[in-house]
Amino acid sequence: ISVELNDKLTGYSSSPLGTASVLASVILKANTRAIGENDDLKKADSELSLLENVQRYIAENYKENISLESASSYCGLSLFYFSHLFKRITDITFYDYLTSYRLDLALDMLQNTDKKILDVASECGFATVRTFNRSFKSFFGCSPSEYLKK
Repeated sequence: ISVELNDKLTGYSSSPLGTASVLASVILKANTRAIGENDDLKKADSELSLLENVQRYIAENYKENISLESASSYCGLSLFYFSHLFKRITDITFYDYLTSYRLDLALDMLQNTDKKILDVASECGFATVRTFNRSFKSFFGCSPSEYLKK
């Protein structure tokens, strides 16, 4: 209120109309901030919900040929909006996220099972062993066979 009064001309606050105007201005500014904060909470909830939906979709379908189109459709969003929103929220592309998810599973399998690299690649949703090897090397700095030797 004092900030609002300091911005007004001398004697403005002494009139009933001036005081009401100052109070209305303060109330409007306070409510605008509350609405903005509420919008931020809604936005954060919406983004969290999107990420949960994407994680669920990937966890249920990682062995399949997942496309950006199928993921956006699952989330009920247009392809363009989904792609840009996902990138803005996570700072990585959908395909990088999917590849990272599959590679984490593959790494766990390589560490904790005696499965062959071909089987691990197939079970984690990679279309070919070549794609798996290239992705693995890109993320971990060595091929799966080099990793197993270490």
